[in-house]
Amino acid sequence: MHQLDPEQAVDEIQSLEKLLADAVSSPRLVAVLLGAFGVAALVITLAGLAGLVAYSVSLRTREIGIRVALGAERNAIIRMVAGAGLRLTAVGILLGAGFAAAATRGLASMLYGVSPGDPVTLVAIAMLVGIVALLASYVPARRALRIDPVEALRAE
Repeated sequence: MHQLDPEQAVDEIQSLEKLLADAVSSPRLVAVLLGAFGVAALVITLAGLAGLVAYSVSLRTREIGIRVALGAERNAIIRMVAGAGLRLTAVGILLGAGFAAAATRGLASMLYGVSPGDPVTLVAIAMLVGIVALLASYVPARRALRIDPVEALRAE
């Protein structure tokens, strides 16, 4: 700098890497925090859905016992119980997609390399939530298979 202009005052010298790191540190922090909150929301969704389906199974113990006593196939019981959780998830995905479409306008400035209405991203997230919901519903459905028909018919 002194060779170019000896009269120019230089008070702070920084490397280009430092300037670049300072420029992207705030958006990176926001992205990491939003990602962490997204993962936390997915875990809470998994636990909540599994709890809700397990509670539904506990309320339907007698019905499931009767179905098993009458010879219902194991796959039919799993489909019935897991289907209830997946129906709830489908409603949640539809509502979530609507809220996501509305929220992307406000978050558009924080998105890098992805358009706010990117269909691939929205479908991928919906599929991820669907897979997580299937897993969350499958555990209580397997537990429903262990219901003893005799005990279920006696319980009231």
